[in-house]
Amino acid sequence: MTPKTILLVEDDFLNRRLTKKILVNAGYKVYESKNSSEALQLIKTEKIDLAVLDINLGEDELEGITLGQQIKDHHPIPFIYLTAYANIPTLTQATTTKPHSYLTKPFKDIDLIASIGIAIDHASSLQQELISSISVKYQDHFTHLPLNNIDYIESEGNYLLCYSAGKVYRYRSTIKQMINNPINTIFIQIHRAFLVNKNKIEKYNANSVFLKQKTLAVSRYYKKNLFSR
Repeated sequence: MTPKTILLVEDDFLNRRLTKKILVNAGYKVYESKNSSEALQLIKTEKIDLAVLDINLGEDELEGITLGQQIKDHHPIPFIYLTAYANIPTLTQATTTKPHSYLTKPFKDIDLIASIGIAIDHASSLQQELISSISVKYQDHFTHLPLNNIDYIESEGNYLLCYSAGKVYRYRSTIKQMINNPINTIFIQIHRAFLVNKNKIEKYNANSVFLKQKTLAVSRYYKKNLFSR
């Protein structure tokens, strides 16, 4: 199994080496950086699973919180903060960048390893949810809609109307494209204009599919999809 890769950003040489030893002993591959410019270059050239950022990166350098904000805005990488500054203003500023954890120095080895493990697992779960969702429009804004939350889909020209929990979302696609989309594992076509989430079907017969609050007609041509699901 390929080890997860950690980017360690710490300006103090001794602290960086001690922290790297903890991570390597825990089975991680570690890239070291003493400042934000080196860190951003590594993020561009290497596959990084998580970044560990010291908040104070020395004079004339971007602080770790600013680096965290740049990572949040431009790179889909989870990160945690390490700091000797446990004051409320620093913590408040740090939390606005949405880190996955915040540890104060000195910290226990097990606390660091646990925080990293939880952060990587959480980020992986969020990414999987994003992969299993589509970007849809509701009224005047866009949002990510998990496929499994959709009850059924109706074709409307070059758009699909996605019905979910009493709301209707617009998705720029066609029935054919949706059926052939690799992320689709739950929709079956029952009519030239309808896809239905097979997990939402309560009962069915040769002519109709019954959802919780909707009944959809089944056409003769697509009947085979329903009975072979």
